[in-house]
Amino acid sequence: MPSRLLDVLILICLAILPTSLAAAWWCWFRSSLPPAKWRKRLLLSALLAASLNLVLYSSYFLYWSRFMYAPSWVKVNEACGIVGLWLLLWCLVTSLFGQGQLRFFLVVNCLLGILVWFPASFEWLA
Repeated sequence: MPSRLLDVLILICLAILPTSLAAAWWCWFRSSLPPAKWRKRLLLSALLAASLNLVLYSSYFLYWSRFMYAPSWVKVNEACGIVGLWLLLWCLVTSLFGQGQLRFFLVVNCLLGILVWFPASFEWLA
């Protein structure tokens, strides 16, 4: 039963991740009051890290669905999980120093992304 709960949680996260990222990009392009220059750059780097994480997870998911029984899958699983978690950590830290309503969407994206990547990146410990 706990495995089913984790599967449902991951499916919910997979539905919300692209939505929150799309809302973050929409807020970025609609922002009328520019924040301080360094905050704007930090927020843009967080937005790019979240976008890169979504592309990385989508690529990982496609690779997994095609080559899940290949021996090299474990190495790809480890590498993608670790890189994805570092991207999300960067996104979380930099979005906390940003300014505006975009921060909310990025923090939600980071927290849900960590939940999605967590089983993939620490599977080698089991």
